[in-house]
Amino acid sequence: MDNTDMQQAPSFWSAVFTGATVGAIIAALTGIVGVYITMSSEPTGSFFILTQILGIVGCLIASVGGYLANRKYAGDNELTYPIGKGALIGLYTGLVMAIIATLIGLLWQYVIDPSYLSNFLEWSRTNIDMMQIPDASKEAAYAQLDTAESPTAMLKQTGITAVIYSIVNVISGIIGAKLHASEE
Repeated sequence: MDNTDMQQAPSFWSAVFTGATVGAIIAALTGIVGVYITMSSEPTGSFFILTQILGIVGCLIASVGGYLANRKYAGDNELTYPIGKGALIGLYTGLVMAIIATLIGLLWQYVIDPSYLSNFLEWSRTNIDMMQIPDASKEAAYAQLDTAESPTAMLKQTGITAVIYSIVNVISGIIGAKLHASEE
């Protein structure tokens, strides 16, 4: 087979970084705003707090990254490709998004507002104090809060974030490929 017969597909990394950046900004800002809103309220002892709800909403909105990456890749290059490639682009978008969102969070936590995490952890301790749960459960929750700033906890959180963002962006990547790059 002659090399001129085989056309090399253009790189999709520019589209991945674009989709990942948009999604990461949405997710990180939603989380940051959620923490500030939570800290501005009085602890109630509730198991579910606004930060958790906004985190879920931010994650779902951030799933737009895989869709955008596929739309950009297919549109910029006037390509068609199978939805499997769209899923792969979504996967890479989710992984890159987790790294970018983590970097935004670290920038916020250590440069923009160094008291951000410690204030939220203090609010969380007060909320745990008010919970109607056994003392052993409270101690376990306090221990988890005490390690929240450790490098191990941050890596674990980044890993969890990468898995979640990858899953939602694989799905949105499939949708983006189907709508913008379908071979049909």
